[in-house]
Amino acid sequence: LSLTGADGPKIRLATVLPMVMLSEESIQDVRDRLKKRLEELLQKDLKIGDPLSEIGYTNFLLAYHGRNDRELQTLIADLYLKACPALSYVAPHCKEREAPSADRRIRIGFISRFLKNHSIGKTSRGIIEHLSRQKFEVVAIFLDAPADATSKKIAEIADKVLVLPGTLRAAQECLAREKLDILFYQDTGMDAFTYFLAFSRLAPVQCTSFGHPVTTGIPNLDYYISTDFWEPIGAQSHYSEKLALLRDVASVAYYYKPTIPEILKPRSYFGLNEDDHIYLCPQTLFKVHPDFDEAIAGILRADPDGRLVFIEGKHKYWSQLLLERFQSSISDAVDRICFLPQQRGADFINLIAVSDVMLDTHHFCGFNTSLEGLAAGIPVVTLPGTFMRSRHTMSLYRKMGYMDCVAEDMEDYINKALKLGTEPEYRTQVSRKILEKQRCLWEEIRVVREFERVFREMTGDPQTEAGLS
Repeated sequence: LSLTGADGPKIRLATVLPMVMLSEESIQDVRDRLKKRLEELLQKDLKIGDPLSEIGYTNFLLAYHGRNDRELQTLIADLYLKACPALSYVAPHCKEREAPSADRRIRIGFISRFLKNHSIGKTSRGIIEHLSRQKFEVVAIFLDAPADATSKKIAEIADKVLVLPGTLRAAQECLAREKLDILFYQDTGMDAFTYFLAFSRLAPVQCTSFGHPVTTGIPNLDYYISTDFWEPIGAQSHYSEKLALLRDVASVAYYYKPTIPEILKPRSYFGLNEDDHIYLCPQTLFKVHPDFDEAIAGILRADPDGRLVFIEGKHKYWSQLLLERFQSSISDAVDRICFLPQQRGADFINLIAVSDVMLDTHHFCGFNTSLEGLAAGIPVVTLPGTFMRSRHTMSLYRKMGYMDCVAEDMEDYINKALKLGTEPEYRTQVSRKILEKQRCLWEEIRVVREFERVFREMTGDPQTEAGLS
Protein backbone atom coordinates (compact mmCIF):
# COMPACT_ATOMS: atom_id res chain seq x y z
CA LEU A 1 0.00 0.00 0.00
CA SER A 2 2.81 2.40 0.84
CA LEU A 3 4.54 1.62 -2.44
CA THR A 4 1.57 2.06 -4.74
CA GLY A 5 -1.09 4.05 -2.90
CA ALA A 6 -3.65 2.07 -4.93
CA ASP A 7 -7.15 1.35 -3.67
CA GLY A 8 -6.95 -2.42 -4.18
CA PRO A 9 -4.45 -2.93 -1.33
CA LYS A 10 -6.63 -0.75 0.92
CA ILE A 11 -9.51 -3.17 0.47
CA ARG A 12 -7.24 -6.20 0.82
CA LEU A 13 -5.83 -4.84 4.07
CA ALA A 14 -9.30 -4.07 5.42
CA THR A 15 -10.81 -7.46 4.58
CA VAL A 16 -7.98 -9.93 5.26
CA LEU A 17 -8.98 -12.49 7.92
CA PRO A 18 -7.01 -15.02 10.01
CA MET A 19 -7.03 -18.60 8.74
CA VAL A 20 -7.28 -20.11 12.24
CA MET A 21 -9.12 -18.22 14.96
CA LEU A 22 -7.53 -18.32 18.41
CA SER A 23 -10.59 -17.76 20.61
CA GLU A 24 -14.22 -16.66 20.68
CA GLU A 25 -13.03 -13.23 21.83
CA SER A 26 -10.64 -12.92 18.90
CA ILE A 27 -13.50 -13.72 16.50
CA GLN A 28 -15.52 -10.81 17.88
CA ASP A 29 -12.51 -8.50 17.70
CA VAL A 30 -11.82 -9.46 14.08
CA ARG A 31 -15.43 -8.93 13.07
CA ASP A 32 -15.72 -5.59 14.87
CA ARG A 33 -12.53 -4.38 13.20
CA LEU A 34 -13.73 -5.58 9.80
CA LYS A 35 -17.04 -3.75 10.12
CA LYS A 36 -15.33 -0.54 11.21
CA ARG A 37 -12.89 -0.66 8.28
CA LEU A 38 -15.65 -1.39 5.76
CA GLU A 39 -17.75 1.53 6.99
CA GLU A 40 -14.71 3.81 6.76
CA LEU A 41 -13.88 2.69 3.22
CA LEU A 42 -17.48 3.16 2.09
CA GLN A 43 -17.08 6.85 2.94
CA LYS A 44 -14.10 7.15 0.59
CA ASP A 45 -14.05 7.48 -3.19
CA LEU A 46 -12.21 4.24 -4.00
CA LYS A 47 -11.66 3.07 -7.57
CA ILE A 48 -11.05 -0.52 -8.67
CA GLY A 49 -10.61 -1.30 -12.36
CA ASP A 50 -10.22 -5.09 -12.25
CA PRO A 51 -11.12 -6.75 -8.94
CA LEU A 52 -9.56 -10.03 -10.06
CA SER A 53 -6.08 -8.56 -10.39
CA GLU A 54 -6.39 -5.86 -7.74
CA ILE A 55 -8.21 -7.91 -5.06
CA GLY A 56 -8.09 -11.51 -6.27
CA TYR A 57 -9.73 -13.24 -3.33
CA THR A 58 -13.08 -13.44 -1.50
CA ASN A 59 -14.33 -13.05 2.04
CA PHE A 60 -14.38 -16.87 2.27
CA LEU A 61 -13.34 -17.20 5.92
CA LEU A 62 -16.23 -15.22 7.44
CA ALA A 63 -18.50 -18.26 7.27
CA TYR A 64 -16.35 -20.18 9.76
CA HIS A 65 -16.91 -17.77 12.65
CA GLY A 66 -20.28 -19.23 13.65
CA ARG A 67 -22.13 -15.91 13.36
CA ASN A 68 -24.81 -14.29 11.19
CA ASP A 69 -22.79 -12.91 8.26
CA ARG A 70 -25.56 -11.07 6.42
CA GLU A 71 -24.57 -7.56 7.55
CA LEU A 72 -20.85 -7.97 6.85
CA GLN A 73 -21.41 -9.71 3.53
CA THR A 74 -23.71 -6.90 2.43
CA LEU A 75 -21.20 -4.23 3.47
CA ILE A 76 -18.46 -5.96 1.50
CA ALA A 77 -20.67 -6.25 -1.57
CA ASP A 78 -21.65 -2.58 -1.28
CA LEU A 79 -17.98 -1.62 -1.12
CA TYR A 80 -17.12 -3.57 -4.29
CA LEU A 81 -20.07 -2.13 -6.19
CA LYS A 82 -19.15 1.41 -5.20
CA ALA A 83 -15.45 0.97 -6.04
CA CYS A 84 -16.07 -0.93 -9.28
CA PRO A 85 -19.41 0.00 -10.94
CA ALA A 86 -18.54 -2.19 -13.95
CA LEU A 87 -19.39 -5.21 -11.78
CA SER A 88 -23.08 -4.32 -12.09
CA TYR A 89 -23.16 -5.06 -15.84
CA VAL A 90 -26.65 -5.97 -17.12
CA ALA A 91 -27.10 -8.32 -20.08
CA PRO A 92 -29.42 -6.86 -22.74
CA HIS A 93 -32.00 -9.66 -22.47
CA CYS A 94 -32.39 -8.97 -18.73
CA LYS A 95 -33.52 -5.38 -19.06
CA GLU A 96 -37.09 -6.47 -19.69
CA ARG A 97 -37.92 -9.44 -17.51
CA GLU A 98 -40.48 -11.77 -19.02
CA ALA A 99 -41.43 -15.31 -18.07
CA PRO A 100 -40.27 -17.93 -20.61
CA SER A 101 -42.94 -18.72 -23.16
CA ALA A 102 -44.78 -22.03 -22.81
CA ASP A 103 -43.48 -23.32 -26.15
CA ARG A 104 -39.80 -23.51 -25.15
CA ARG A 105 -37.66 -25.02 -22.42
CA ILE A 106 -36.28 -22.94 -19.56
CA ARG A 107 -32.56 -22.35 -20.23
CA ILE A 108 -30.56 -22.82 -17.04
CA GLY A 109 -26.80 -22.47 -16.62
CA PHE A 110 -24.87 -24.28 -13.87
CA ILE A 111 -21.61 -22.45 -13.16
CA SER A 112 -18.59 -23.14 -10.95
CA ARG A 113 -14.84 -23.40 -11.17
CA PHE A 114 -15.23 -26.70 -9.33
CA LEU A 115 -17.43 -28.74 -11.68
CA LYS A 116 -14.79 -31.47 -11.47
CA ASN A 117 -13.41 -34.04 -8.97
CA HIS A 118 -14.36 -31.81 -6.07
CA SER A 119 -17.18 -31.61 -3.54
CA ILE A 120 -19.00 -29.21 -5.90
CA GLY A 121 -18.73 -31.68 -8.76
CA LYS A 122 -20.14 -34.42 -6.50
CA THR A 123 -23.13 -32.34 -5.39
CA SER A 124 -23.88 -30.83 -8.82
CA ARG A 125 -23.55 -33.77 -11.16
CA GLY A 126 -26.80 -35.57 -10.26
CA ILE A 127 -28.95 -32.45 -10.61
CA ILE A 128 -27.44 -31.64 -14.00
CA GLU A 129 -27.91 -35.22 -15.14
CA HIS A 130 -31.51 -35.78 -14.04
CA LEU A 131 -33.16 -32.39 -14.50
CA SER A 132 -36.10 -32.82 -16.89
CA ARG A 133 -35.05 -32.18 -20.47
CA GLN A 134 -38.67 -31.70 -21.45
CA LYS A 135 -38.81 -28.60 -19.25
CA PHE A 136 -35.18 -27.45 -19.09
CA GLU A 137 -32.20 -26.93 -21.36
CA VAL A 138 -29.07 -27.33 -19.25
CA VAL A 139 -25.85 -25.43 -19.94
CA ALA A 140 -22.74 -26.50 -17.99
CA ILE A 141 -20.48 -23.47 -17.56
CA PHE A 142 -16.81 -24.17 -16.84
CA LEU A 143 -13.93 -21.81 -16.12
CA ASP A 144 -11.45 -24.37 -17.41
CA ALA A 145 -11.90 -26.99 -20.12
CA PRO A 146 -13.16 -30.31 -18.68
CA ALA A 147 -10.12 -32.45 -17.92
CA ASP A 148 -10.95 -35.05 -15.25
CA ALA A 149 -13.56 -37.81 -15.02
CA THR A 150 -16.20 -35.76 -13.21
CA SER A 151 -15.93 -32.66 -15.38
CA LYS A 152 -16.00 -34.78 -18.55
CA LYS A 153 -19.09 -36.61 -17.28
CA ILE A 154 -20.84 -33.30 -16.55
CA ALA A 155 -19.92 -32.04 -20.02
CA GLU A 156 -21.30 -35.23 -21.53
CA ILE A 157 -24.69 -35.05 -19.80
CA ALA A 158 -25.29 -31.31 -20.28
CA ASP A 159 -27.19 -30.03 -23.33
CA LYS A 160 -24.48 -27.46 -23.96
CA VAL A 161 -20.99 -26.80 -22.61
CA LEU A 162 -19.55 -23.33 -22.22
CA VAL A 163 -15.95 -22.55 -21.20
CA LEU A 164 -15.72 -18.92 -20.15
CA PRO A 165 -12.93 -16.58 -21.27
CA GLY A 166 -10.50 -15.46 -18.59
CA THR A 167 -11.56 -11.85 -17.96
CA LEU A 168 -14.68 -10.66 -16.22
CA ARG A 169 -15.77 -8.39 -19.06
CA ALA A 170 -15.37 -11.10 -21.67
CA ALA A 171 -17.17 -13.61 -19.43
CA GLN A 172 -20.04 -11.16 -18.89
CA GLU A 173 -20.47 -10.70 -22.64
CA CYS A 174 -20.15 -14.43 -23.31
CA LEU A 175 -22.90 -15.30 -20.82
CA ALA A 176 -25.08 -12.44 -22.06
CA ARG A 177 -25.08 -14.01 -25.52
CA GLU A 178 -26.49 -17.24 -24.06
CA LYS A 179 -29.73 -15.48 -23.02
CA LEU A 180 -30.18 -17.78 -20.02
CA ASP A 181 -33.41 -17.74 -18.03
CA ILE A 182 -31.66 -18.90 -14.83
CA LEU A 183 -28.00 -18.71 -13.85
CA PHE A 184 -27.27 -21.04 -10.93
CA TYR A 185 -23.98 -20.46 -9.09
CA GLN A 186 -23.04 -23.77 -7.46
CA ASP A 187 -20.87 -21.88 -4.99
CA THR A 188 -20.40 -18.18 -4.39
CA GLY A 189 -17.39 -17.24 -2.32
CA MET A 190 -14.90 -20.06 -2.87
CA ASP A 191 -13.53 -18.60 -6.08
CA ALA A 192 -12.86 -14.94 -6.87
CA PHE A 193 -13.86 -15.16 -10.54
CA THR A 194 -17.40 -16.45 -9.98
CA TYR A 195 -17.82 -14.30 -6.87
CA PHE A 196 -17.19 -11.09 -8.81
CA LEU A 197 -19.12 -12.38 -11.82
CA ALA A 198 -22.18 -12.82 -9.59
CA PHE A 199 -22.44 -9.04 -9.18
CA SER A 200 -23.61 -8.82 -12.81
CA ARG A 201 -27.14 -9.38 -14.06
CA LEU A 202 -26.59 -12.15 -16.63
CA ALA A 203 -29.97 -13.89 -16.40
CA PRO A 204 -33.42 -12.70 -15.30
CA VAL A 205 -33.17 -15.14 -12.37
CA GLN A 206 -29.91 -15.74 -10.53
CA CYS A 207 -29.46 -18.05 -7.58
CA THR A 208 -26.87 -19.82 -5.48
CA SER A 209 -26.79 -22.62 -2.93
CA PHE A 210 -24.74 -24.42 -0.31
CA GLY A 211 -21.52 -24.95 -2.27
CA HIS A 212 -20.33 -22.20 0.06
CA PRO A 213 -23.10 -22.26 2.67
CA VAL A 214 -23.51 -18.61 3.61
CA THR A 215 -25.38 -15.63 2.20
CA THR A 216 -23.51 -13.52 -0.34
CA GLY A 217 -24.81 -9.99 0.25
CA ILE A 218 -24.78 -9.52 -3.54
CA PRO A 219 -27.87 -7.61 -4.79
CA ASN A 220 -28.07 -9.42 -8.14
CA LEU A 221 -28.32 -12.85 -6.55
CA ASP A 222 -32.06 -13.29 -6.19
CA TYR A 223 -32.45 -16.63 -4.42
CA TYR A 224 -30.59 -18.88 -2.02
CA ILE A 225 -31.70 -22.50 -2.50
CA SER A 226 -31.81 -24.58 0.67
CA THR A 227 -34.13 -27.18 2.19
CA ASP A 228 -36.68 -27.16 4.98
CA PHE A 229 -34.63 -29.90 6.68
CA TRP A 230 -31.69 -27.52 7.03
CA GLU A 231 -33.22 -24.20 7.94
CA PRO A 232 -34.44 -23.22 11.42
CA ILE A 233 -37.42 -20.96 12.04
CA GLY A 234 -36.60 -17.37 11.09
CA ALA A 235 -33.79 -18.38 8.73
CA GLN A 236 -34.66 -15.67 6.18
CA SER A 237 -32.90 -13.18 8.48
CA HIS A 238 -29.63 -14.97 7.69
CA TYR A 239 -29.87 -14.23 3.95
CA SER A 240 -29.74 -11.18 1.69
CA GLU A 241 -31.26 -13.39 -1.03
CA LYS A 242 -34.84 -14.68 -0.91
CA LEU A 243 -34.73 -18.12 0.66
CA ALA A 244 -36.11 -20.83 -1.64
CA LEU A 245 -36.70 -24.10 0.18
CA LEU A 246 -36.84 -27.58 -1.26
CA ARG A 247 -39.46 -29.57 0.64
CA ASP A 248 -38.99 -32.78 2.60
CA VAL A 249 -35.46 -33.57 1.40
CA ALA A 250 -32.33 -34.01 3.51
CA SER A 251 -30.10 -32.01 1.18
CA VAL A 252 -30.00 -30.17 -2.12
CA ALA A 253 -27.84 -32.82 -3.79
CA TYR A 254 -28.78 -35.88 -5.82
CA TYR A 255 -25.90 -37.87 -4.39
CA TYR A 256 -24.31 -41.05 -5.67
CA LYS A 257 -23.21 -43.46 -2.95
CA PRO A 258 -19.45 -43.27 -2.31
CA THR A 259 -17.44 -46.39 -3.10
CA ILE A 260 -15.87 -48.08 -0.09
CA PRO A 261 -12.65 -50.02 -0.81
CA GLU A 262 -13.33 -53.77 -0.82
CA ILE A 263 -10.08 -54.46 1.01
CA LEU A 264 -9.19 -51.92 3.68
CA LYS A 265 -5.63 -50.97 4.49
CA PRO A 266 -4.93 -51.37 8.23
CA ARG A 267 -4.54 -48.52 10.66
CA SER A 268 -0.79 -49.05 10.62
CA TYR A 269 -0.77 -47.82 7.00
CA PHE A 270 -1.78 -44.42 8.38
CA GLY A 271 0.62 -44.60 11.34
CA LEU A 272 -2.19 -45.29 13.82
CA ASN A 273 -2.23 -47.82 16.66
CA GLU A 274 -4.73 -50.68 16.40
CA ASP A 275 -5.51 -50.46 20.13
CA ASP A 276 -6.25 -46.73 20.27
CA HIS A 277 -9.76 -45.31 20.19
CA ILE A 278 -9.62 -43.23 17.02
CA TYR A 279 -11.77 -40.10 16.98
CA LEU A 280 -11.39 -38.76 13.45
CA CYS A 281 -12.12 -35.17 12.45
CA PRO A 282 -11.33 -35.06 8.71
CA GLN A 283 -12.68 -31.55 8.10
CA THR A 284 -10.56 -28.72 6.69
CA LEU A 285 -8.76 -27.05 9.56
CA PHE A 286 -10.38 -23.62 9.24
CA LYS A 287 -13.66 -25.35 10.24
CA VAL A 288 -12.21 -26.13 13.68
CA HIS A 289 -13.86 -23.34 15.67
CA PRO A 290 -12.43 -22.46 19.11
CA ASP A 291 -15.63 -23.86 20.68
CA PHE A 292 -14.58 -27.29 19.38
CA ASP A 293 -11.60 -27.31 21.75
CA GLU A 294 -13.99 -27.98 24.65
CA ALA A 295 -15.28 -31.10 22.91
CA ILE A 296 -11.76 -32.37 22.21
CA ALA A 297 -10.74 -31.75 25.82
CA GLY A 298 -13.81 -33.51 27.23
CA ILE A 299 -13.29 -36.59 25.06
CA LEU A 300 -9.54 -37.00 25.55
CA ARG A 301 -9.64 -36.31 29.29
CA ALA A 302 -12.31 -38.96 29.81
CA ASP A 303 -10.77 -41.55 27.44
CA PRO A 304 -7.07 -42.17 28.15
CA ASP A 305 -6.89 -44.47 25.12
CA GLY A 306 -8.45 -41.85 22.85
CA ARG A 307 -6.56 -40.25 20.01
CA LEU A 308 -7.89 -37.24 18.08
CA VAL A 309 -6.89 -37.37 14.41
CA PHE A 310 -6.95 -34.39 12.05
CA ILE A 311 -5.75 -34.14 8.47
CA GLU A 312 -3.18 -31.51 7.59
CA GLY A 313 -4.39 -28.48 5.68
CA LYS A 314 -3.33 -27.34 2.24
CA HIS A 315 -0.45 -25.54 3.95
CA LYS A 316 1.30 -27.19 6.91
CA TYR A 317 1.41 -23.85 8.70
CA TRP A 318 -2.35 -24.17 9.31
CA SER A 319 -1.68 -27.30 11.37
CA GLN A 320 0.98 -25.42 13.32
CA LEU A 321 -1.41 -22.56 14.08
CA LEU A 322 -4.11 -24.94 15.28
CA LEU A 323 -1.66 -26.97 17.35
CA GLU A 324 -0.43 -23.77 19.03
CA ARG A 325 -4.04 -22.98 19.96
CA PHE A 326 -4.50 -26.47 21.40
CA GLN A 327 -1.28 -26.11 23.42
CA SER A 328 -2.88 -23.10 25.07
CA SER A 329 -6.48 -24.28 25.40
CA ILE A 330 -6.05 -28.03 26.15
CA SER A 331 -2.37 -28.45 27.02
CA ASP A 332 -2.98 -31.58 29.15
CA ALA A 333 -4.33 -33.55 26.15
CA VAL A 334 -2.40 -32.09 23.23
CA ASP A 335 0.03 -35.03 23.09
CA ARG A 336 -2.85 -37.26 21.89
CA ILE A 337 -3.78 -35.02 18.96
CA CYS A 338 -2.13 -35.82 15.64
CA PHE A 339 -2.22 -34.48 12.09
CA LEU A 340 -1.98 -36.97 9.24
CA PRO A 341 -0.87 -36.03 5.72
CA GLN A 342 -3.64 -35.25 3.24
CA GLN A 343 -5.27 -38.41 1.92
CA ARG A 344 -6.43 -38.80 -1.66
CA GLY A 345 -9.30 -40.76 -3.18
CA ALA A 346 -9.75 -44.25 -1.75
CA ASP A 347 -7.23 -43.61 1.05
CA PHE A 348 -9.43 -40.85 2.47
CA ILE A 349 -12.47 -43.12 2.72
CA ASN A 350 -10.23 -45.96 3.94
CA LEU A 351 -9.05 -43.77 6.82
CA ILE A 352 -12.67 -42.99 7.73
CA ALA A 353 -13.57 -46.69 7.60
CA VAL A 354 -10.82 -47.78 10.03
CA SER A 355 -11.68 -45.07 12.58
CA ASP A 356 -14.02 -45.64 15.52
CA VAL A 357 -15.95 -42.36 15.47
CA MET A 358 -16.10 -39.34 13.20
CA LEU A 359 -16.44 -35.99 14.96
CA ASP A 360 -18.43 -33.34 13.10
CA THR A 361 -17.16 -29.79 13.59
CA HIS A 362 -19.38 -27.24 15.31
CA HIS A 363 -20.88 -24.19 13.55
CA PHE A 364 -19.78 -25.43 10.10
CA CYS A 365 -20.25 -29.18 9.78
CA GLY A 366 -19.46 -31.71 7.10
CA PHE A 367 -21.56 -32.81 4.14
CA ASN A 368 -19.51 -34.83 1.66
CA THR A 369 -17.37 -36.20 4.50
CA SER A 370 -20.44 -37.07 6.57
CA LEU A 371 -21.96 -38.94 3.63
CA GLU A 372 -18.69 -40.80 3.13
CA GLY A 373 -18.63 -41.71 6.82
CA LEU A 374 -22.23 -42.92 6.82
CA ALA A 375 -21.63 -44.91 3.63
CA ALA A 376 -18.88 -46.76 5.51
CA GLY A 377 -21.13 -47.28 8.54
CA ILE A 378 -18.99 -45.03 10.74
CA PRO A 379 -20.96 -43.08 13.36
CA VAL A 380 -20.73 -39.31 12.85
CA VAL A 381 -21.43 -37.35 16.03
CA THR A 382 -22.89 -33.93 15.26
CA LEU A 383 -24.17 -30.89 17.13
CA PRO A 384 -26.53 -28.78 14.98
CA GLY A 385 -26.52 -25.04 15.58
CA THR A 386 -28.30 -21.89 14.51
CA PHE A 387 -27.15 -21.67 10.91
CA MET A 388 -27.73 -23.95 7.94
CA ARG A 389 -24.02 -24.72 7.60
CA SER A 390 -24.09 -26.53 10.97
CA ARG A 391 -27.18 -28.65 10.26
CA HIS A 392 -26.30 -30.84 7.26
CA THR A 393 -25.33 -34.00 9.13
CA MET A 394 -28.34 -33.69 11.44
CA SER A 395 -30.57 -33.56 8.37
CA LEU A 396 -29.06 -36.76 6.99
CA TYR A 397 -29.84 -38.54 10.25
CA ARG A 398 -33.33 -37.03 10.29
CA LYS A 399 -34.00 -38.41 6.81
CA MET A 400 -32.78 -41.80 8.00
CA GLY A 401 -35.07 -41.62 11.03
CA TYR A 402 -32.14 -42.26 13.35
CA MET A 403 -31.07 -39.48 15.72
CA ASP A 404 -28.89 -41.30 18.27
CA CYS A 405 -25.72 -39.53 17.06
CA VAL A 406 -27.26 -36.03 17.05
CA ALA A 407 -26.32 -34.14 20.22
CA GLU A 408 -28.46 -31.60 22.07
CA ASP A 409 -25.58 -29.64 23.61
CA MET A 410 -21.83 -29.80 24.18
CA GLU A 411 -22.05 -32.19 27.14
CA ASP A 412 -24.27 -34.53 25.15
CA TYR A 413 -21.87 -34.33 22.18
CA ILE A 414 -18.95 -35.39 24.38
CA ASN A 415 -20.93 -38.20 26.01
CA LYS A 416 -22.18 -39.59 22.69
CA ALA A 417 -18.64 -39.57 21.24
CA LEU A 418 -17.24 -41.29 24.35
CA LYS A 419 -19.90 -44.01 24.38
CA LEU A 420 -19.18 -44.79 20.73
CA GLY A 421 -15.42 -44.59 21.20
CA THR A 422 -15.16 -46.75 24.32
CA GLU A 423 -17.98 -49.33 23.94
CA PRO A 424 -17.29 -51.57 20.91
CA GLU A 425 -20.57 -53.51 21.15
CA TYR A 426 -22.62 -50.32 21.19
CA ARG A 427 -20.59 -48.90 18.30
CA THR A 428 -21.22 -52.05 16.26
CA GLN A 429 -24.94 -51.76 16.97
CA VAL A 430 -25.01 -48.11 15.84
CA SER A 431 -22.96 -48.91 12.75
CA ARG A 432 -25.38 -51.69 11.81
CA LYS A 433 -28.36 -49.34 12.11
CA ILE A 434 -26.64 -46.69 9.98
CA LEU A 435 -25.94 -49.23 7.25
CA GLU A 436 -29.54 -50.47 7.38
CA LYS A 437 -31.13 -47.01 7.19
CA GLN A 438 -28.88 -45.09 4.80
CA ARG A 439 -30.46 -46.13 1.50
CA CYS A 440 -32.71 -43.05 1.50
CA LEU A 441 -29.63 -40.78 1.18
CA TRP A 442 -28.53 -41.98 -2.25
CA GLU A 443 -29.92 -40.86 -5.61
CA GLU A 444 -33.10 -39.32 -4.20
CA ILE A 445 -35.09 -38.24 -7.25
CA ARG A 446 -37.37 -36.07 -5.12
CA VAL A 447 -34.46 -33.62 -4.80
CA VAL A 448 -34.46 -33.16 -8.58
CA ARG A 449 -38.23 -32.79 -8.75
CA GLU A 450 -38.07 -30.14 -6.02
CA PHE A 451 -35.40 -28.23 -7.96
CA GLU A 452 -37.68 -28.31 -10.99
CA ARG A 453 -40.50 -26.87 -8.91
CA VAL A 454 -38.51 -23.96 -7.50
CA PHE A 455 -36.88 -23.18 -10.87
CA ARG A 456 -40.29 -22.96 -12.51
CA GLU A 457 -41.63 -20.79 -9.69
CA MET A 458 -38.61 -18.49 -9.97
CA THR A 459 -39.28 -17.90 -13.67
CA GLY A 460 -42.99 -17.24 -13.13
CA ASP A 461 -44.30 -20.44 -14.68
CA PRO A 462 -48.08 -20.21 -14.02
CA GLN A 463 -48.38 -24.00 -13.79
CA THR A 464 -46.42 -24.19 -10.55
CA GLU A 465 -47.66 -23.73 -7.01
CA ALA A 466 -47.35 -20.27 -5.52
CA GLY A 467 -44.67 -19.58 -2.93
CA LEU A 468 -41.03 -20.58 -2.82
CA SER A 469 -40.53 -21.11 0.89
